[in-house]
Amino acid sequence: MEKTKPYGTVLLKAAKIMDSLAENPNKTLQDISIATNMTNSTTLKILDTLLLIGYVCS
Repeated sequence: MEKTKPYGTVLLKAAKIMDSLAENPNKTLQDISIATNMTNSTTLKILDTLLLIGYVCS
């Protein structure tokens, strides 16, 4: 059976970031990037959006 890539993978990445922050809200960008296996750039872009919509705070 062929496995397809889900539409909206950025939502899955955002969920990983939020799960990581739920474990420890004081993580650094580097810590979150490592924990979620994402680049700093991708992590930062998603965090900026989460901050903009009020899902995380600085």
